[in-house]
Amino acid sequence: MFTTATTTGRRILTEVVESNDITPAQIDELLRFLPLLDRPGHDFVQEWRGRGNQLPYPVYEPVVEQFIAVAGQTHWMDFGYQPE
Repeated sequence: MFTTATTTGRRILTEVVESNDITPAQIDELLRFLPLLDRPGHDFVQEWRGRGNQLPYPVYEPVVEQFIAVAGQTHWMDFGYQPE
């Protein structure tokens, strides 16, 4: 069962695909993360780091880092986005 966040994610994904030249392989590459990340209540932070004057920062599970690398590719970016 998909959560509201997943449904919203699919809507946003559809909007980005319609506004860019996205291939089916690129969509599949991103969608493979849905079952891995759609885990309500799961904490993907492995630990927090930072000492002294450093701000604390999270260290995420590898699947989060992999998702960020894929989702951060330029074909997923909407350079014409105008917030309402």
